[in-house]
Amino acid sequence: MRSNLFAKLRGASTAREGSGRRTVTALLTGLTLVGGLAAAQPAMAQPAAAQSAGAQPVTGRPAAADAAATPKLVKEDQDQTRTYHLNIDRNRDYLDLGKAVTALENSGAVTTASPLSVAQSAQHTGRKGLCHNTELDGTLKWDGFCWDPKDDAGKDWTPQGLTGSHDANRTGTIDGHHLYVASWHGAGGNPGHRVTIAESDGSTVTYGHVLLVRPTGGAQGFAPVDGRHADGVVWYGSKLLVANGNELEVYDMRHLWKMDAREERVGMADGKASARWHDWALPMVARYTTGPRDGAPGACEPGGPGTICLSSLSLDRASNTLVSGEFTKHHGGGRVARWPLDEATAMPKSTTADNVGPAQASVSYVSPVSDMQGVASDGSTFYMAGLCPGDDPEKDAQYSCLQYAEPGGEVRTLTKGPIYTQNLSWDPNARRLWGLNERPGKTVVFSIKTSR
Repeated sequence: MRSNLFAKLRGASTAREGSGRRTVTALLTGLTLVGGLAAAQPAMAQPAAAQSAGAQPVTGRPAAADAAATPKLVKEDQDQTRTYHLNIDRNRDYLDLGKAVTALENSGAVTTASPLSVAQSAQHTGRKGLCHNTELDGTLKWDGFCWDPKDDAGKDWTPQGLTGSHDANRTGTIDGHHLYVASWHGAGGNPGHRVTIAESDGSTVTYGHVLLVRPTGGAQGFAPVDGRHADGVVWYGSKLLVANGNELEVYDMRHLWKMDAREERVGMADGKASARWHDWALPMVARYTTGPRDGAPGACEPGGPGTICLSSLSLDRASNTLVSGEFTKHHGGGRVARWPLDEATAMPKSTTADNVGPAQASVSYVSPVSDMQGVASDGSTFYMAGLCPGDDPEKDAQYSCLQYAEPGGEVRTLTKGPIYTQNLSWDPNARRLWGLNERPGKTVVFSIKTSR
């Protein structure tokens, strides 16, 4: 049983918060870093203003005095961890989706494309280097790129998750190229969610946008997946795993569809495929939920102790686990969980005899980081993005902090980071930590070394 203090510290928080005021803190307590992304690009000059110089399990939180003195990431009791599940209706949310995808492709209604072709389409051209002030410590050899001015402005779409070819396979590349994938939720009344596939080679940045859809069968063929937040994304093998509060959506990069028409409608009509002004669509092939199947998107309990939320995602190649984190508004108490993955299916490891079935968390922690928006691990250390220690959570447009710790160890600040930093990702080959932020007009994709 969790203590009343534990519950009080976590508090009740909604699973969805307005992204405009979601600040990012990195009060890491007792975690071990493991994260990853693709190889680093040659360092680009950033504006001068942008430069700035194994825990024992517990059944509840530490005493308030201890927590205040030294915030720590506390390992949860294994009995509590066992209550965290990824549930799946194998027929409706796996087999039926696969059949619908196969039928549509066999009919010749859609043709497939490759992730590399989307990135190299140059549908959009980004900007090399960090084009906005980030407050990242210059000794960490920061690098990165920016979106084009329209996507940077964030009028219609807001970036959330980040992954890349460094996650997709152990070589860290796709056909010899370093690719990056960002997830976005709609803004300004736009109901959809999408991903962006980008290539940045150190001199040029090109990318294309892909609408996420659900195959329906029948004449329409596929429909939009609206009302989702696209909280986090991980590219693992052929699969793209997308978090949405209480659900984990699975998409397959082998079924990336090229559209015939650029129209507002989504689906097939008069023999032509359209995906709401997008040139490509990616169909869902499986769907898990952390609670009831028919629960509304975001129907979870950030800070617990009930249905766990998937507010961010990253991949830890060292342990072959999916790492999820919870966003808790204006306080700590978000849970961090590891979910074992199956390399054969590139999906969560089934707890049944079926190759695809329900999954269970293997270990979980409670984090003291307030407004935690991203968590990544390098196998031993956890890195977290959130509100800087001592900052006023009600103040708008604050720079985030990236912090780190090993389980049970003291939380330390690595560096400040971009305003409203979101998901983090660890590149095990280059040993660099990647991330992105969601501040309109000041969005960047960045990477840093984690040692000076």
